[in-house]
Amino acid sequence: MASDPHKALRDDVRLLGELLGETLRRDEGIPHYERVERVRALAKRTRSSISGDDFEALAEELRAMPVAAALPVARSFAHFLNLANIAEQHHRVRRRRELERELSGRPQLASIEEALPRLLGTGVSPEALFETICGLRVELVITAHPTEIMRRTLQHKYNRVAAALAGRDRPDLTPTEREAVLESMRR
Repeated sequence: MASDPHKALRDDVRLLGELLGETLRRDEGIPHYERVERVRALAKRTRSSISGDDFEALAEELRAMPVAAALPVARSFAHFLNLANIAEQHHRVRRRRELERELSGRPQLASIEEALPRLLGTGVSPEALFETICGLRVELVITAHPTEIMRRTLQHKYNRVAAALAGRDRPDLTPTEREAVLESMRR
């Protein structure tokens, strides 16, 4: 396994961000893309800033933005967050598969296979653990709000992106196949 287990995730998020940027430039125009990039850069600086200057610069950028431009910017960020979530979901599957392929066979951290022996090792009695688990109440909660409903076409596109990310992980892809996978993500 790689020394940095999250490098592949960062690479996937970066790739998806670049592809989104290509799409924004092509479909929404350079001014929109540049506005999104300004907001993104200011938000990134604000997150790591100690002073309030960067936050004020971000707030001023957003205050000065025409309302007609704010909605497309918000949608652009929503698309990026959805793409980042797809990359994270794919990365969890990738990491799980990597762990399962390891010869040591050690369970994934925080999995039930890892947690139960760890709890027993800290002195929790088997009886107490059994009683606690039997006393758990697990309920399925389904929530839906009109703002959370995703159009079917977006669902299909996001599913294609997820499948393409999985395809990119194949070590036996030829350069032509790798390019075809990348091209499928652009559509």
